[in-house]
Amino acid sequence: MQAEKKLSGGDGFWGFLSDRSGNDSDGADLLEKAANAFVAENSFIEAGKAFEKLAAVYRDKLELDSSAAGAAGSAIEAYVKAGDAAAAARCFELLRSPALKKGQSNRVDRYGRLLAGLYEKTLGDMKSASLCYDAIAEEYESNHNPHNARKNKIQAAATRAIYFAQLVTAGTDPHESAKDLKYVERTLIRLAQDSYNTNEMLLRLGIVYLITGDSNDYDKAAAPAAPAAAAVGAQAAAAGSAAGALAEEAKAAFDAQTRLDYGFTRSREGALVRDLAAALKADNLPQFVKLVMQYPGTSEESKAWNETMLMLAGGYKWKGNAVKAEMERQKRQPFEDSQNEGQQQSWGNQPPPQHYSQPQYQSREQPPYPPEKQGANDLEPDVPDANEWA
Repeated sequence: MQAEKKLSGGDGFWGFLSDRSGNDSDGADLLEKAANAFVAENSFIEAGKAFEKLAAVYRDKLELDSSAAGAAGSAIEAYVKAGDAAAAARCFELLRSPALKKGQSNRVDRYGRLLAGLYEKTLGDMKSASLCYDAIAEEYESNHNPHNARKNKIQAAATRAIYFAQLVTAGTDPHESAKDLKYVERTLIRLAQDSYNTNEMLLRLGIVYLITGDSNDYDKAAAPAAPAAAAVGAQAAAAGSAAGALAEEAKAAFDAQTRLDYGFTRSREGALVRDLAAALKADNLPQFVKLVMQYPGTSEESKAWNETMLMLAGGYKWKGNAVKAEMERQKRQPFEDSQNEGQQQSWGNQPPPQHYSQPQYQSREQPPYPPEKQGANDLEPDVPDANEWA
């Protein structure tokens, strides 16, 4: 049956419901049937309106919060399929209202990520996508689920970093992008402190510093924890005594910065950032592109983010299509240098890792500060004498 057959009267189905339905439960049933009929006919805007109205009926008249949350989620799904981000965002706020979100973390996650995907992949609105991921992370934090909160915080920082890079490369006033940079610094330094993949978070922070084209920021990229901790501390000082939590966060960041930077500079991620910064400083486009293409990332998502950010950084440094043209040239001859040299290009002064596709995670058991004196063989692993096993 077509959805139009659900309509009756001069004012259509909506008028019929409000004028002739004396029973809220019957009205809800009619709304649900109409919404499902609209979905069957791919009339997603009308389906979204019906589900949104149904959510209001469940919440305000029938006081069925769980059913209201389900209807709000269905409305988000319909609006996302229709590409109506404003309507989907309105229903997402309804879903996150105090009455509806109780015990609904999975729903907030599922439909929040649908909305974030619409912003990120279809509309290219990275800041709105970041706010969606942030809202999901807050929901998980309130329900004491740090693993899922961290996962969404990583995506919130990733999308906000791309938004910051877009502002910088578009020539936006630095004061307008400063707030977004502070958010990225604070989020990534916090993730670096409590994440199982510390070096990956510091690599992202270092890449963010490469975006601006400023030689001072290139220097920051090699040891990114210290400037990020200083930025968090400056925010705490500016906020005053009222920002107690931020002050505690700044103190923790300062305490950890030496340990984090010490481990990062010894890692392959740290070597990569140093080489990228050196290529940018030396105006060496072929070397920059080569590094972008060689680094595998810790996942497909990580690799895609790295390439996006570094292409923005390179495009800002070398105007026009110079970076893309060089990348196409190197793709046509991917192994030319390695064939000539007989081996893979090493990262900086370090040998290439044995299993290059496997990330080298930073151990939590690191010295709180670098040793004052370090000999040439200090980096060699301790091998027990054979007599010790006797």
